[in-house]
Amino acid sequence: MRTSLRGLIATGVLAAVLGVMTAVTWTGASNTAATPMVADGQALFHTKGCIGCHTIIPTSAGGSIGPALTDLPERAPTRIEGMAASDYIRQSIEEPDTFTVPGYGPGIMPALPLTDTEVDTLVGYLLEDRP
Repeated sequence: MRTSLRGLIATGVLAAVLGVMTAVTWTGASNTAATPMVADGQALFHTKGCIGCHTIIPTSAGGSIGPALTDLPERAPTRIEGMAASDYIRQSIEEPDTFTVPGYGPGIMPALPLTDTEVDTLVGYLLEDRP
């Protein structure tokens, strides 16, 4: 079977459109596609199991074991005086019992085997503004 150039172009355009639609749906964004950091961060959030314990609105993350992370971009900068939001989140991921949110005691969040790059990606995702 012979494939035409027009058919190949149409297939490529369709694949690109579906890819953008998937990125938009994956992140819950309304008008723009996800940045690679956000898409990768959300993928890690799902594959590492964070989604099972934490809620982030308007995403599909709806866990109730750990604190909600919807307003983390606003809350993180104020949690520890003098500590940057990204540092607070990084330490909270790497050493979960160092800082606990009121209502959640130590020992609830497991220490996850993550690379530095994965932690950076999760921090970027968790600090991303949501629509």
